[in-house]
Amino acid sequence: MWLRFIIWFKTSRFAIFLYFSAIVLLVSGVIVLIESAENNMFRTFGDGLWWAIVTLSTTGYGDLIPVTRSGRIIAAMLILVGVVGTSVFSGYFASLLVERRTTYRRGLMQINLIKDHIVICGWRGTEMPGFVSRVLVQNENISARQCVVITSVDPSQFDECYSIPELKELRFVHGDIFSEETLKRGNVSKARKVIVIPEPEVSGAESDSRVIMTVLALRSISRDVYIIAELNDVQYADQLRRAACDEVIFSKEVQQNIVACASRTVGLSNIVLELLSREGEAHFSTERIADKYISGTFKAFRLQFSHDSRLVLGVLEHSGNPALMKMNAIREAQKTANTSQLIDNLTQVRTLRVHNPVFLPDDSYIIKPYSRVMYVERNT
Repeated sequence: MWLRFIIWFKTSRFAIFLYFSAIVLLVSGVIVLIESAENNMFRTFGDGLWWAIVTLSTTGYGDLIPVTRSGRIIAAMLILVGVVGTSVFSGYFASLLVERRTTYRRGLMQINLIKDHIVICGWRGTEMPGFVSRVLVQNENISARQCVVITSVDPSQFDECYSIPELKELRFVHGDIFSEETLKRGNVSKARKVIVIPEPEVSGAESDSRVIMTVLALRSISRDVYIIAELNDVQYADQLRRAACDEVIFSKEVQQNIVACASRTVGLSNIVLELLSREGEAHFSTERIADKYISGTFKAFRLQFSHDSRLVLGVLEHSGNPALMKMNAIREAQKTANTSQLIDNLTQVRTLRVHNPVFLPDDSYIIKPYSRVMYVERNT
């Protein structure tokens, strides 16, 4: 035990402070012993302590002055210690600031004092600053300081984001995005949402494999955090759903569908961009339906929710935690004593589609648990 304490004391940064404290206390007692017989200025230990602190700091008020030869020698030595100590402390604190800044810029910090933040796992190359800016625009109550980017790219590429004024406080964690240790440094367990995107150094199947591995690592850390993952290939969707990923986005499929649909209608690209952007006249959004409207009709809810600047488009079914929803659905399915009905109920649970949109439902439509309303709202 004592050996551990000695090793800690020798290596601890706190030891420097203790060394100087011991010197001040020792000199305070010695100067009183030496001066008290011939100098009425030094009567108590408090007088010696005050003089030692003032002398060590090289302030020198002159209210207490040693008159003996030994006292003046101690004063001279204490002044030299103060000059050296000031240099040591200045260099020490400067090195702390530089080390902290370097650690921060290289993405090596442990991010603990943050919660309800957004984590982005991955990198988009030169498009990354614009992508992060769009994420912050869509989440108006989230600042750059509450956004953490986890990536394995060279830390020098972080400067692309730091060069933008509104992203100067963006936080980075450097490391493999599928490593649990790296993810924990980003405090993902307390995040509001985690967005997983492919990284540029790999492509194709390997890129999607890394995304899946990252989702699995996230789920092993937290079962509750909301995970959004982007994939290149639709064939890996089942693996992500089995990993309990809350939302899967297929970027290529979305692009192809928009282009294909544009061949049938007019102005689709502008419509989509306008609805997804927060900078246009209106935007698309969803909102959790209050419990008092669950099991009620869509008409009763629509009449209460709609107003002049908001247009209700429909209901998003099964928009809660996938694992929790399926567990509750299984419990409900098992309440029947009819075997064939039980099989039918369990089959429905198995094929339950998370985030299932129902556009323009009939007024008699019954709102189910875990539902959200889809609407378009005019920007104010």
